[in-house]
Amino acid sequence: VLYLNGYDFVLTDLTASGNTAAWNGGVFYINGGNTVVTMENADLTQNTAGTGGAVYVANGTVNLNSTNLSNNNVRNDGGAIFAELGKVVLDQGTILSGNTAASDGGAIMAINGAVVDAKSIIFDNNGASGAGGAVCVQGATLNVSGTSSFTGNAAAGNGGAVYVNDYTYKVNETDTEYARVKATVTIDGATFQNNQGDRGGALYVGKNAFTVTNAQFLNNSATSD
Repeated sequence: VLYLNGYDFVLTDLTASGNTAAWNGGVFYINGGNTVVTMENADLTQNTAGTGGAVYVANGTVNLNSTNLSNNNVRNDGGAIFAELGKVVLDQGTILSGNTAASDGGAIMAINGAVVDAKSIIFDNNGASGAGGAVCVQGATLNVSGTSSFTGNAAAGNGGAVYVNDYTYKVNETDTEYARVKATVTIDGATFQNNQGDRGGALYVGKNAFTVTNAQFLNNSATSD
């Protein structure tokens, strides 16, 4: 619907529903390191894309305040939001519910240096056919704080609520050398309840920097050891 590059945008009381993108970003494709998009009291629901059902962040910053991202879906990764290199700030009152991904990151997929800050956010009943029922982090940074909650999220793969691992990519398409980007995750003050995954009913963490404090884990389940 909107391709945003190189400016500051403030969007208030926006409703975007039922939009479709063949590739990236069912509603927004955000690019450019100087691009800052702020949404207040927005409803982004039932949108569809290949990647990033509602929002695709190739670079730049998006601030979502009191925003509802629900029932968006993708054929690949990031049911509601996909972020690479850019920054996503989710503030109090924002809800991600019922989003689905046919691959990884039922609500959010963050890769390759992206940063996601979630402050008192609700992740509810999101699902992925791959890893990370709510959030999949590969070579990116995830900071969760406040009274955030992860409830009823499910992944057919690992990490019913959150999946964390490296991001690898080819240095040169003509050879077999790969580069590896590590992930960093900090969770302070969150509740994980009734989430389900193959390995890691609530969390699956590879060999990456990971800190959890003041968190509760209640009735999460893993289908494998």
